[in-house]
Amino acid sequence: MDDNNSAEHFTDGRKNTVQFPEHMLVIGRTNSGKSSLIGSVFSNINTVYRRYTKDNIIILISPHEAIDYNFLRRFNSLEDWKIIHFFMHSLNEEGMESVLKYLEKEKLLGKEIFLFLDDLAINGYASKRANSFILKLFSTFRHKNIAVIATVQVGDKEFKPLMENSGFIVIMKHFGYHKCLEMILRNFVTSIKVPTLIRSLSPFLGSTESIGDHIVINFSQAAMTNEIFFITNTIFEPRYGYTRRSIERMCSRLQ
Repeated sequence: MDDNNSAEHFTDGRKNTVQFPEHMLVIGRTNSGKSSLIGSVFSNINTVYRRYTKDNIIILISPHEAIDYNFLRRFNSLEDWKIIHFFMHSLNEEGMESVLKYLEKEKLLGKEIFLFLDDLAINGYASKRANSFILKLFSTFRHKNIAVIATVQVGDKEFKPLMENSGFIVIMKHFGYHKCLEMILRNFVTSIKVPTLIRSLSPFLGSTESIGDHIVINFSQAAMTNEIFFITNTIFEPRYGYTRRSIERMCSRLQ
């Protein structure tokens, strides 16, 4: 198959769902569709995540005391979800310890939990000094069976710790999103100019397959070993995409 002209095809899209508790980072500007996409992820959770239980629990960390749940509540399938809200101006170790203590007190630790961090909660703690904290935070939650879903408004070097510790990166298509995609791919592709690769992928990346206009880059172990897609244009049971091997073959031809 010519990777320059068409993506690879997997007949079983379920192979490409996220293994719980893999962490997910969603990047997009205001009004780019992040909230709708997050709501759709939770509404279609079993087509996105491979899970072993039906523990529908969301821990929502937000800098807003009166959080608007409408973007979650409008999805009928979330009526049975337990949503717990923690108010924090920014991420910090003391705040995270309070979350873990609450989960332990309520005997929720060990259940499959989604920790949803909204834009401002992440932005308030995005700096060079946050590197070790983010690494510890993501590692701790993964071992405690907690999957982090975090959203940020921009994709730049300040968020590198988040990107490096997220198995799944979702980029909302908005003006200038190519710059964000280029920055992420630079950590993967070193042999050619990344803009050249992105231009070759443009016909596929420009298409819309399902809910929300977005691109998915998968840095999970399964994607790194070519078992599932590395790049797709949907997070919801993708049928077409590029594996790591197909990207490497494309890069070799573009040199």
